[in-house]
Amino acid sequence: MFKFIILILIFLTSYFLYHTHQKFKLKQNITIPALISGLLLIGGFTLGLIKNKNTPINYTASQLNLIKSSYQKANKNNQRLKQQLKQLINQEKLAVAAKEKAEIKYNEQKNQYEAKKEQDRLASHQQKQNIENNNNQNAQGVTVWITLTNGTNYHYDSNCRGLNRTNSKMEVPEKQALAQGYKLCKFEGGQ
Repeated sequence: MFKFIILILIFLTSYFLYHTHQKFKLKQNITIPALISGLLLIGGFTLGLIKNKNTPINYTASQLNLIKSSYQKANKNNQRLKQQLKQLINQEKLAVAAKEKAEIKYNEQKNQYEAKKEQDRLASHQQKQNIENNNNQNAQGVTVWITLTNGTNYHYDSNCRGLNRTNSKMEVPEKQALAQGYKLCKFEGGQ
């Protein structure tokens, strides 16, 4: 009911202010009774608001219990939200730790891969050097290794994998091995 009265007072005050503004705009005289009634409206509106703010609210016991239970429920919800927030913070910490651990593992694997790649590159380079050295030695009449039984390849290195299965190997000049139909071992760059 009180809100309804305030709305009526707001409406009347607005109307009075609008009407007064129109009279000023048209340069008409404002009557003393209209001015007094407008001031009384504004004063009554102001006093009504002040009285409403200063008036203590009297609650019944059931209303107080309802307010208390809603406060306790809100407090429980607040505690539940705090607990969920703690869980989220802990999950975030675990996720950050897992990410850091994964990054460390990734970097270790990357370093291992790069080290292996470098070793393979060096081994390939060394193998090419050996082949070039062997080719240079062949041009100078180098000796090679052949097997005495069922062999079709010759080898520059006496420890080549192609010689592992034989018990009888012999060192001969490369020209002789080529003349007998031997070919360079595939492990040493042959076809």
